[in-house]
Amino acid sequence: MEQELNTSWLLNKYSLGEKEIKHTETSVYVNGNDGYKRHVNTQQALSKREAIVALSLCHYRTPPKEVAKLLGVVFKNHSSKEGHWLYIAQRWNPRAITRVIEMMTKQHRRGDVTIKNPAAYFTFLIKMRKKRRTSTGTNDTRKQQNKDSAKDL
Repeated sequence: MEQELNTSWLLNKYSLGEKEIKHTETSVYVNGNDGYKRHVNTQQALSKREAIVALSLCHYRTPPKEVAKLLGVVFKNHSSKEGHWLYIAQRWNPRAITRVIEMMTKQHRRGDVTIKNPAAYFTFLIKMRKKRRTSTGTNDTRKQQNKDSAKDL
């Protein structure tokens, strides 16, 4: 069952509370707060949004390389060390990664935090979360241990 990505709202010219005022020669965008609206590259925003949606569809069995690739797309414009996103993907599961990205998005929308370097802020936040569980042994080693302890009795 594939989910279709509905990204038509990203291509909308105006966000909530905005209207266009046309003068004789130029058109000016006015925000509800009478502030300046930055120019947003819609293609880049669309690819980031698609990567975030793809991350939210990942589960704990998704290969870390695939998760690292998606993180690289999300934080494409910000420099990071080689292998950094693979390190993050190996230590934290996609659910934790997605939740941190959603939390960052909410903080940014509300205006709680001004994020100058999202990649660094993401790394700072993710390090506070619990790491991915590692398997201590397989079922076969437990059976072997039980057989050894039964022989001793």
